[in-house]
Amino acid sequence: MKYLLYFLSFTLLALEPTVPREQKVQYQEIIALMGKDSDKALEKLNKMDEKRSPIFDYLQGSLYLDKKDQSKAFSQFNKAIKKLPEFTRAHKALAFIYLEQAKHKLALKHLSLVISQGSGDASIWKNLAYVHMSLENWQAAWFAFENVRLFDPENAQLQKYFLDIRMRQENYTEALLIAKEIIEDTPQDRNTWLTYISCFNQLNKSEEALANFILFEKLFKLSDTEKLNLAGLYYSQENYLSATKYFGQVEGELQADAKLRQAYALMNIQKFAEAAKILAALKVTEFKNKETYLQTFAQVQMNLGKTDEAIKLYREALKYNANNSMTLMSIAQLADQIADYEVAIDFYTRSMKHKDLMNNALLRRARIYLIQKQWSLAEDDARAVIDSNADKNSKAFARNILDSLPQ
Repeated sequence: MKYLLYFLSFTLLALEPTVPREQKVQYQEIIALMGKDSDKALEKLNKMDEKRSPIFDYLQGSLYLDKKDQSKAFSQFNKAIKKLPEFTRAHKALAFIYLEQAKHKLALKHLSLVISQGSGDASIWKNLAYVHMSLENWQAAWFAFENVRLFDPENAQLQKYFLDIRMRQENYTEALLIAKEIIEDTPQDRNTWLTYISCFNQLNKSEEALANFILFEKLFKLSDTEKLNLAGLYYSQENYLSATKYFGQVEGELQADAKLRQAYALMNIQKFAEAAKILAALKVTEFKNKETYLQTFAQVQMNLGKTDEAIKLYREALKYNANNSMTLMSIAQLADQIADYEVAIDFYTRSMKHKDLMNNALLRRARIYLIQKQWSLAEDDARAVIDSNADKNSKAFARNILDSLPQ
């Protein structure tokens, strides 16, 4: 009878229907049966006249609800409210059904009516808060939880609800203060620690975030996600050795991404051979963004002086994005370095589709044309730069090319 007992609790301010004198005997009989034989109680209720007091409709609905027949319960509670629109317990019951069905806007209507009657207890306010949370009415949810606290001032869980609301409102300054209070009281609260660190990140206080993550590691064993995040904080502080350490510890489905970021960290401290070893052990099929992996590996090979391998990797990257400006220009420059001018001209030309690269590609192509003694082509490219909105240095370089042409 858990539902029945739940709904029999009400405050002194709740509006209750009266039981007419001629129906009091039936009322007493049904109340007695409800605790002993709910089926017989329902049988008696079904035989009653429809003009009965709304309390009987409510009791019948409570019995159906206890039998998990929400449809019949819903019908009876509505009958009770039709007879007595301010029937508090019936509104509570309908709110409960709507909450069970995740129909939060409808639940809100009935909970609000109960509150307006001055009949809100801790349970009502808590349900109201949950409804507002589900509807993303964050400030209304905060107000509802404040009222829960009036009934239950020692409820430590409320602080977590307040923290969640401020995080969802992106009010990270206040969230930080709430999170700090929680972890001071319960230092072993892992999730709140992570929220606390997240607040520092959101407030662009990466040094404080890192310092607290170091404390976090002393309290808890890090998950792979946490290792990845800690490594990222070390990376943001340009502590590439520590970043490399933690990126290297990540396993599972996050490992491929972590290994790629480990390679970035090694590149920043000029450890290209180590980065190449890590990248060579990976497979392109492990990455969602295959192009990024291939570009990174190509940059490492380029820094190791392995130009042919770098070009090969960049060409492979083009299979996943044929118009990537960085890849096109990189191939052109590498081919230019090894005097493979036909390939260089081809890729400089393809790079010109990107306006931000056009003048640079024109100047580089013009220089190759000079080497090949294709004077008219070199002149055309140089004049195109001079006639453009290129910067002073680019135009000066273009004039030097024109001055280098035979008279």
